[in-house]
Amino acid sequence: MMMTPQSYWAYSKLVVILDLVQNVAFVLVAAVVLILSQEETKAAWLRFVMKLVGWYGGGG
Repeated sequence: MMMTPQSYWAYSKLVVILDLVQNVAFVLVAAVVLILSQEETKAAWLRFVMKLVGWYGGGG
């Protein structure tokens, strides 16, 4: 039985919504990091965040 485009969209709507939420969250976090790091002179906070991303992202 072949799926029609309408039934395929109904099946994948949740995946599309989750992907959209993830992308919006990424953009918001990136904007917050940029805003908070504008006044940093040594960027210590940004280095700390990048270490966390490295640790949890599997980068070591």
